[in-house]
Amino acid sequence: MPETNTFKQDLQILKDLQVLDKQIYDFSQELMQVPVQQKVYEQEFESVKKNFQALEDKLKQAKLKQKEKELDLGQKEEQILKRQGQLNLVKTNEEYSAIRMEIANMKADNSVLEEAILLLMDEVEVETKQVNAGKETMKLEEKKLADRKTELVQREKECRFQIDDLKSKRKAFISQVNAETASFYERILAKKSGMALARIDSENCSSCQMKLRAQVLNEVKLQEKIVLCENCTRILYEEN
Repeated sequence: MPETNTFKQDLQILKDLQVLDKQIYDFSQELMQVPVQQKVYEQEFESVKKNFQALEDKLKQAKLKQKEKELDLGQKEEQILKRQGQLNLVKTNEEYSAIRMEIANMKADNSVLEEAILLLMDEVEVETKQVNAGKETMKLEEKKLADRKTELVQREKECRFQIDDLKSKRKAFISQVNAETASFYERILAKKSGMALARIDSENCSSCQMKLRAQVLNEVKLQEKIVLCENCTRILYEEN
């Protein structure tokens, strides 16, 4: 860098450098959001998966209840057959009537069981349809998640490429600036979200909107040295 470089010249370069640095900052912020966004997508998928698992669990419970009722019904049918076989062995009318009454009660219980089984069969049919529909939804959601992850990977690559390219370009700019001024600029940049400079806008700092004192405005107009906003501490400049 030529020793005769004035602050006015440095400032013009810094304004161009600021454009690159803001882009680098924005791409860096987007890059940081990639894993955050991926986690959001995964949580959304897990929510869908959880709902689907709840449907599967509900279907399993309905099938289990149906099977239990059917086993209970089968046992009672065996008991009825057994008791019916005993009718031919009884010797008194009282015994015969008691067994007939017992058989009638068991048949009444079986009727209730049969109705419950029919209701459970209907429930299983409905929930089977819901599970089948849920499987289709899961396939779509799995593909959606895979596509989103692919997009994020691609976007991550693009951001890294842009950052590397911009950093390469900024080297040419920063090398032209007086070392002391460049160092000061870099320190501010590191603390100010990619914006080390602030334009004067109607006697206000465009970054923090603070009203600037007349002396500060005059010093900025002279373009002889670094002048900072007293509030946000960015380097002030005026558009020509």
